[in-house]
Amino acid sequence: MAPKDALQVSGIIPHNAKLIQVALGSDWYNLSMFMEVRFEEEVVVANTRKDGRWGKEIQEANPYKLGGKFEVTVDFTGPKFIITMGTDGSNNIQLPNCQKTRRTEKIFVRHDLQLTLFSVTPGDKKAQG
Repeated sequence: MAPKDALQVSGIIPHNAKLIQVALGSDWYNLSMFMEVRFEEEVVVANTRKDGRWGKEIQEANPYKLGGKFEVTVDFTGPKFIITMGTDGSNNIQLPNCQKTRRTEKIFVRHDLQLTLFSVTPGDKKAQG
């Protein structure tokens, strides 16, 4: 992903889900954007990771429900990642691009999710509608 691109991930959350992770980076030890839904703690965490070391964690209330729908959009603006959560888009986290990433090489979607949609929209296509 490059600046102005958007990632959309949707799916069904199993009734016994514990975690859902969505991340962007060069590898698992270098993540420009990391989002983790923790059902037992009822929080969503956003963070970055450089050489295996985590940055400053941002926590928000978990808008997702077990057995429900999972929808997240990650807009990469360049200076930050805007993570929009939930079906109505009213919950979001703004995560600074601390690593000054110009392009992410890999996209990770892990753990407890029955994936129904995975899409990257290039910035030039978003403007066209």
